[in-house]
Amino acid sequence: MPLYPAKELSPTTTLAADIASTATTFDVVDGTKLPDAPNVATIIGTGETAEIIQYGAKTGNTLSSVTRGWNGTTAQAWAAGTQIARMWTGYDWDQARAEIENRIAIPAGSAQGDILYRDASGWTRLPAGTAGQFLQTQGVGANPLWAAASGGGDMVKIAEVVLASDASSLEFNNIPQTYRHLRLVVLARSTDYATSPVTLFMQFNGDTASNYYWDGLETQGGSVSGASASSVGSVRVGRIASDYAADLSLYGFCDVVIPSYTGNHKKVYASTGGTPLSSSGSARLTISFGGWYSTAAVTTISIKTSFNIKAGSAAVLYGWK
Repeated sequence: MPLYPAKELSPTTTLAADIASTATTFDVVDGTKLPDAPNVATIIGTGETAEIIQYGAKTGNTLSSVTRGWNGTTAQAWAAGTQIARMWTGYDWDQARAEIENRIAIPAGSAQGDILYRDASGWTRLPAGTAGQFLQTQGVGANPLWAAASGGGDMVKIAEVVLASDASSLEFNNIPQTYRHLRLVVLARSTDYATSPVTLFMQFNGDTASNYYWDGLETQGGSVSGASASSVGSVRVGRIASDYAADLSLYGFCDVVIPSYTGNHKKVYASTGGTPLSSSGSARLTISFGGWYSTAAVTTISIKTSFNIKAGSAAVLYGWK
């Protein structure tokens, strides 16, 4: 059924002459006070005696094709001078509500906290998420979803490097400056044919000058040893297997944390790691701490050995929120 146009402020006019309860054509004093046909109007009586009419045509001050006693009201005889106006009616409310429900098609079962959104076929309901989640858009042509808020220690992978061939280093460039801390995880093997594990070094921002220091401990077979260096060209982050190891599946590992890498202070790091010495289970554990004598933000990281790093070696850089 149609939604009939309103008339702003519902101005009133009056009947120009007496009308019977059966009259379907009659005049009003000022037809401009009523909307164009088809439309509805209320003949304003007293108390609850008003009558709603529907008129199919309006010519000047004449209403014709009038349906009397419309929408459940009672057709009555009215005297000249009785007010008539386009008022808000129950029909208007019912049709407006039906139109909204038809256009939006509010899904059944909706509850407080639900979100109404448009999918590929129509309006649908996204049930309320859990406390702390936020509504995340997936872009054009996709539906929104609840997602966990980032921050408070969340870790995001920034980049991953996997060597397809032997290389002199594992490189991370153009590191975003939007995280609080960095974490670097390395699994690598050296092309060096040394009989002992090969040292893995790290440099920042391409700086190869003597601007680093480090201190570390190593354990092997229950024995502990220490080493340190200052004003050197890199920091030690761990040890990796060399090509001397007959088992080519043996790789060394290190886990490096670089706190506050964008801060205006001299940068520090801490690392733990280890490398198997043989397939029989012997291994070496390495712990290191050190730093870079620079207050610059870290934008690149280089991981190197004294020889090349073996193809298949990999590293992943994460950012902490």
